[in-house]
Amino acid sequence: MMADNNTCKYHERQSTMKCAIHAVNNMLQEPVYTKESFDQIAKDLFHEEKASKASEIYINPYKNIFGLGNYDVSVIEMAFLRRKLVLKWWDMRKDFVDFDFEKDTLMGFLINYRGEKGFFSDLFKLIQPNHWYSIRKIGGVFYDVDSKLDKPKPFKSFEDLSKRMKDLRKNEGFIFPIYKQE
Repeated sequence: MMADNNTCKYHERQSTMKCAIHAVNNMLQEPVYTKESFDQIAKDLFHEEKASKASEIYINPYKNIFGLGNYDVSVIEMAFLRRKLVLKWWDMRKDFVDFDFEKDTLMGFLINYRGEKGFFSDLFKLIQPNHWYSIRKIGGVFYDVDSKLDKPKPFKSFEDLSKRMKDLRKNEGFIFPIYKQE
C-alpha cells in the first residue's frame, strides 16, 4: 500500500495470482474486496448459471479450479456493479484517438494483458496466465496502478495513455473503461 496526498491514496501490490482483486481495489482506491468475497461472487454466478441451465455444470467457470485466483471478467463486473460502477467492453478494433478521456463519469480502465507473443511467452502463459491491472483517473491525471509496480506511475499526457492502449491492442490485451453509474 502507498499513501500520498497528491496522487493515488491506495496501491495494492501483487500477491500470488490475485491480480483481479488488486486491480479492482486499486480502481476503488480502498481494500474493498478479498479473495473470500471474490470467491463468493464466483460461487453466486455459478449457482445462477446452474439454476438456469438444463444440463449439469460441475466446475465453476468463474474462478481457477485450484482456488488460486484467475477470476473471470464476470466476477469483476459484478464486483464493480456492487459499488455502482459500470464495466464497459471496449471494441479492440477501435483506436483511442477520439476517446473522451476527460468525461466526468470515467474512473479509469481495467486492463487484461496477455503479454508478448512468442514460443517461450506462450509456454509461460500456461503457468502464469493473463494479468489484470488498473489505470485510475484521479484529479484529471491517469495513473498506472498495476499491482506489479512498486508504486503508481502517472501518465505524462493523453498521448502516452493512448500509446499504451495501442500497445495493448498489438499484444492481444483487453481494455474495459470503468464508469460511475449515471
